Amino acid sequence: MNLVSDEILKAIKYAIDKTVIMTDKTFPSIVTKVNDNGTYIILGEEGSERLVYSAIPSLNLEYMSKVWVTMPHNSLNHMYISGIRQEKPYGKKLPH
Repeated sequence: MNLVSDEILKAIKYAIDKTVIMTDKTFPSIVTKVNDNGTYIILGEEGSERLVYSAIPSLNLEYMSKVWVTMPHNSLNHMYISGIRQEKPYGKKLPH
């Protein structure tokens, strides 16, 4: 009986080890170029430049805008700007 349970555990461990988990990934970046066609060039995580669209079309981004970039299912081909990074008021008191 113990042999059967060991084999089941091995099969489960094998299935978990071979499973590829596809998750979204969001990282900070900056806009290095604004194109006329509504696309932007941003710095990718590895430092290379990437052509992306913005998920917020009414947002007018400029050169050196700090943005959040999302990669759905870790796909470089589907990367997009998902938001603007806000500066944190370090050393400043927030209003109550």
